[in-house]
Amino acid sequence: MPTRCHLNRSIFRDQIDMTQEIHHVAEMDETSRALARANFKVGLVLLIISVTLFVHTLSFPMTGSYGGVENQWYVSPALFPLLVLSILIVLSGILIIKMWKECDYFNAPTASRGTKNFKDRKNQDKWYVILLLCVYVYVYIPSADFYLTTCLFLLSLILRFYLQLTGMWRGVLYIHFPLALTLLSVRSVNSDVFSWFLADSIVDEPLILINDLCCAAALCVLLLASVINLKDEPAKLLKVWVYSLLIPLILICAFSFLLYVPMPVEYGTVSSFLNYLVYDILGG
Repeated sequence: MPTRCHLNRSIFRDQIDMTQEIHHVAEMDETSRALARANFKVGLVLLIISVTLFVHTLSFPMTGSYGGVENQWYVSPALFPLLVLSILIVLSGILIIKMWKECDYFNAPTASRGTKNFKDRKNQDKWYVILLLCVYVYVYIPSADFYLTTCLFLLSLILRFYLQLTGMWRGVLYIHFPLALTLLSVRSVNSDVFSWFLADSIVDEPLILINDLCCAAALCVLLLASVINLKDEPAKLLKVWVYSLLIPLILICAFSFLLYVPMPVEYGTVSSFLNYLVYDILGG
């Protein structure tokens, strides 16, 4: 017959197994809630974007006469986008409703969770990319030369993800925020109504030059930071400079002068020089 010691050991092992199982279930529940929260956020963002595009698509012509031919609604350019966006709105709404109860998002302690998530490397990387991308698309490209802004954007990503410089992201953002404010200020100097893009005209040429100089100065600061951090690794430093300076130039030249694909903006110091070099000097 089993002794009392054996019974106590058996009970103790059962308690350990039960505790481990409880922890495992709790971890699975927390993982499922985290996935549900992520799906809820994706559904919400998708719904906002779809509704915005749907409203914008309503301004497309539905019917009309073009070249003497009467076009009906079923050949309208707005029909297919409206159909796709309607499906996306319905699906994103279903996703939000389905994830509402599963995510338990609004019952979780937001303060501690936000602090923990902000210290997480993945979360920092996510916001780093989002901020850089927004500044690049909505501030840099409309304000200055496309090549300079693209090099600045690529080098900022390389310093964070390729070189794995943990403390560099703060310094990079400290450079980008003042630069973005400067470009926005310069852009609104000579215009009564604020415009996202600078016109390619003689009036705006001084403003474009100032913005290009500001972007070039910020780019030089980041290049200097890469030299300081990679002074003992010249091969790696060469790769960084090739990836951030040479490859964008090759791609821009290939698209502009071989494929004849226009860039997002056609003004700027480097763009003007390339056009002068190809069309005036080389006779392309």
